[in-house]
Amino acid sequence: MLSSNSELVSQYLSLLSTRASANEVLHTAVALDLPDEDIEYLINTLKMDVNEWDLLCCTPLHIAAKLGNLTKCSVLLKNGAKLEHPGQFGRTPLQEAIFYQKGDIANFLLKTHNAREDVP
Repeated sequence: MLSSNSELVSQYLSLLSTRASANEVLHTAVALDLPDEDIEYLINTLKMDVNEWDLLCCTPLHIAAKLGNLTKCSVLLKNGAKLEHPGQFGRTPLQEAIFYQKGDIANFLLKTHNAREDVP
C-alpha cells in the first residue's frame, strides 16, 4: 500500500494501473511529485522499471529533470535510473534539464553523477 495520505491520488494510480502499462504509473507518480517512499515502493516492491519509456519516449528521470525535481532525480538515480537513456527528441535527462533551464538539476547530474554532455 502506498504511504500517501491522499486517497484521491491512490485511487487514481489504482485506476491507471488497470488501464495503462505499469511504466505509466511510475511516470505519473513522478510527475505528481508523490512522496519518495511511494516512488521507491513502486520500483522496489511492485518492480516497476525505472528506465522504461512512456508513450513520449521519456523515462521517469527525464520527467523529473524537465520538472526540476532534484529529490525525485536523486531517488530515481539511487534506484538504478540511467543517465544516458535518450528520450523524446533524442535528449538525455541532462539535456532535458538544460533545455528546460533547470540549472540545479544539470549541475547535480554533472557533478554528483558524472553525466556526460556529449551523449546523444
